[in-house]
Amino acid sequence: MTLLEAKRRGPLRIVRIPDERTRAQCTRIGMHEGATVDSAEVLGGGPVLVRRRNQEICVGRQLAGSILVEPLAGDSCGPACPLAAVPVECGRRHRRFGRRT
Repeated sequence: MTLLEAKRRGPLRIVRIPDERTRAQCTRIGMHEGATVDSAEVLGGGPVLVRRRNQEICVGRQLAGSILVEPLAGDSCGPACPLAAVPVECGRRHRRFGRRT
């Protein structure tokens, strides 16, 4: 599924970015193959809003339609999460983005 087709409020892993130009655009905004993003939601038929760490990024529809993603299983953000090793203090941050620890 593409980032444009992804359901709202779910952790997603970027699986594939097809062409070199798109890959370069994504790298500039901190998204790369294997990265985890949260909460894909389409803003009124326009760009797609995603959260990566503490940033909210609006990705254009055409770019979002070419980024392949997969949902992460479970409620946690997965082993790639930089906050996974942090004890209870990270709970607020996770709840803020719709994840529970």
